[in-house]
Amino acid sequence: MDNKRQSLPEINSEIKEINDIIDTSWEIRRSDPLKALQLALQARELCNAVNSPLLTALTYRNAGTALYILSQYGEGLDQLLKAKTMLLIINDKKALADVIRNIGNIYHSTNQYNDSLVAYNESMHLCIEINDKQGEAYNLGNIGYVKLLENKFDEAIKYITKTKEILIVIKDNLGLSDALNNIGKVHLGKQEKEQALHSFEESLKIALQINHLRGIAHANISLGNYYLLNEENEKAGFYLKDAQLAATKLGEKSLLINIHKQFAQYYENGSEFKLALQEFKTFEKLSVENDLSNNQRVIESLKYKFNFEQLELEKGILQDKNSELSEANEIIKTKNIELELLSLVASHTDNVILIFDNKLHLEWTNDSFSKYTGAQFATELLKNKPSIYEVSGNTEIKNAVSQCISLKKSVRYNSSFTNQSGEQFWFSSTLSPVFCKEGTLQKLVIIDTDITESKRAEEIINSKNKDITDSINYAERIQKSLLPDNKIFEKLFSDYFIFYKPRDTVSGDFYWISEVQDYILLAVIDCTGHGVPGAMMSMIASAFLNNVVHKKHVNSPSAVLKQLYLQLDFAFTQYNSHTRTNDGMDIALIEINKIDHSVRFSGVNRNLFVMKNDKLIEYKSLRSPSNLSKEDLDKLCDVIIDVDKGDMLYLFTDGLIDQFGGNENKKLGSARFKKLLTDVANKYCESQNIKIEDFYLDWKKQEPQTDDILLLGIKL
Repeated sequence: MDNKRQSLPEINSEIKEINDIIDTSWEIRRSDPLKALQLALQARELCNAVNSPLLTALTYRNAGTALYILSQYGEGLDQLLKAKTMLLIINDKKALADVIRNIGNIYHSTNQYNDSLVAYNESMHLCIEINDKQGEAYNLGNIGYVKLLENKFDEAIKYITKTKEILIVIKDNLGLSDALNNIGKVHLGKQEKEQALHSFEESLKIALQINHLRGIAHANISLGNYYLLNEENEKAGFYLKDAQLAATKLGEKSLLINIHKQFAQYYENGSEFKLALQEFKTFEKLSVENDLSNNQRVIESLKYKFNFEQLELEKGILQDKNSELSEANEIIKTKNIELELLSLVASHTDNVILIFDNKLHLEWTNDSFSKYTGAQFATELLKNKPSIYEVSGNTEIKNAVSQCISLKKSVRYNSSFTNQSGEQFWFSSTLSPVFCKEGTLQKLVIIDTDITESKRAEEIINSKNKDITDSINYAERIQKSLLPDNKIFEKLFSDYFIFYKPRDTVSGDFYWISEVQDYILLAVIDCTGHGVPGAMMSMIASAFLNNVVHKKHVNSPSAVLKQLYLQLDFAFTQYNSHTRTNDGMDIALIEINKIDHSVRFSGVNRNLFVMKNDKLIEYKSLRSPSNLSKEDLDKLCDVIIDVDKGDMLYLFTDGLIDQFGGNENKKLGSARFKKLLTDVANKYCESQNIKIEDFYLDWKKQEPQTDDILLLGIKL
C-alpha cells in the first residue's frame, strides 16, 4: 500500500511538466502499472535537462513500484534502492517513506518476511514523524498482512483493524478495499466463514465503485477461493473469471499464477480433467518462468545492495585510516576555517586535495596531486585554471556539485584518472563546500583517497566469481542433459510425477531410466554431498549405470547394483589401493517387466514405497555404509513386488525427510513423509506434485533447504 506525495512548488515550465508526469505515473501505478513505468522512464529522460535530484529520485521510486506490481521484483528492488540512496541525501522524508514501504512489499512478495517487517516499521516511523496518516495506515496494514501470511491471525487482525479505522477517518476508499479483503482472509484462516464472505463482498463492492483494478482482481480471487473451499463450484467460477479479466488487464504475473492454480482446482472439482490439466500446465509454466527470472533478478538486486553497503564500509575505513584528514574535512564542513589553515593541514597528507574558487575554477592543489599527474602537468593545470567539470573524472560531477551547493553539505562519489603514462588510478572523493558568514559560496574542496588497489582487487574477485559461476552453470547444463527426457516417462507410464529440487545450482540427486528389450529399469540415486561434489558423483554414477546395463547387458536390479558398486570402487582405487574414499551413493532400483508387468526391487539405503488398496507398503533396502564391502555386495538380492494396475510406486532420496521446518523447526521425518504420500496417493500425479510442493513450502517456511530433494512417483 502507498500514498500520493505532495506536488513540488512550480519553478519553471520544464520542471512543472516533469512533476505532472511523475504525479500521473504515481496515481495510475495500481490500475495500469505498465503505463506508470513508461511515464516514470519518460520523466527520467526529461530530468537530464534540469537540475532536480528530487525529481530524478521520484522517477526511480515510481519505476520501482510499478515493476513490483508487475511481479518483476529484482528490477523493482534495484530502482527502489537507488531512490532510497538519493532521498537519504536529499532528506525528503515523505518520498523516502514511500520508497521504504515498497521495498518492504518486494521483501514480503519474495517470502522475506523479517526484512519486510523491518522496512514497514522504518517507513511507519517516518510517517508518524511527518504526521502522514495515510502512510501510517498503509504500513500498519502491510504489517498485518505479513502476520496473516505467517498464520498469526490474532496479531494480523489487530493491525489491519487499526488500518481500517484510520482509512475510514481519512476517507481513503482504495486502501479500505484492500484492508477489507485482508480482514476477510484473516476470518477465513480462523474458519469464520460468514464474516470472511461479508468482508470479501464489501471489498469488491468498494473496488468496483472506484474502479480499483488491483482491488477488483484481489477481491474476486478471494471470493473464488472462498467458494472453492465451500465446494460451490459454479459461484467460484464466476468470480475467478472476473479476477482473470482484471489481472490480465493489470499485467501482474503473480496474480495470474494464483488464478490459473485455482482454475485447475475448479475444473477438477467439475470433473473437467482435460481443462484442469490445461490450467495446471499454464500455472506450472508461469511459475517456472517467474521463478527463473526472479532468481536471476534478485541476485542482481543483492549486488546493488552490497555495493551500497560496501560504500559505507569504505567510508568508515577511510575515516579510521586518516584521522588528520577527517578532522580537516570536518572543520571544512562545520566551521568554515580560513583557507590558509586548510592548506597547512592538506600539505602534510597523502591524500590528493584540490581547491576551486567560487566560480568553480581550480586555484590550488597539494603535493600529492603532483605525484599522480607529474609536476609539469600539475603546474600547467594550475596556470590554465580549468573548471571542476574539466578536471573531474566522474561523469556525474555536475549532479554532485549541484547537490553539494544546494544542500550545503559534503557529497561522496568515485572517480578515475589516467596519467600521461597510461596508468589508471581510482579515487574515493569527498566534495565539500565552504561558505562565508553571509552564506555565499567561497570555495569547493575535493579530497581524493586512492582506492586503486582495492578497485583492482575487486575486479579480480569479480572476474574469478564470474569464471566460477560460468563453470557451475555449464556443469548444470551438462547434468540436466544427463537426466532422462520427460517424453520417455510419458511413453512408458500412464501417469507419473517428478518432484526434483536441487539445493544448489547442481545436484547430487538424480534419476535414471532405461528401456532394454522387455524391461524398464528405473532408479533414484543420492550421491554423497550436494552442489559440485555431489554433481560430479552423479555424472560418474550415470555413466556407470549406462555401461552396466547397455554394455554388460545386466538387467536384474541386484546384479546391476553389484556391478555398479564394483565399478565405483575400481574407479577410486585403480591407481592406488590406499585411495578408497567415503564417497558413495544410496540407490533404489526397480525393474518392470513389460510383458507380465511384474516388478523387482533392490536398493542400498533407499527403500521403496508402494500404495496398494489405500495402504502404503514399505519394501526395505540393504542398510550399509557408503563403501560396500564384498560381503555387503553378496547380501544384495531382488525383492519381488506384489503390484496390480493402478498401484503407485514411490522412489525417493532422503532430502525431503531430512528437511527442517514446522512450528518446532524439526526434521520432517519418515512418519510425516509416509502420511503425506498416503494423503495424496489417490490423486492424479500432477495434482500429487502440486500438493507435495505446497506441503514442502508450508513445512520449510523461512528455513534454508537442507539437502537435494528428489521424489519420483509412477502409476502402473
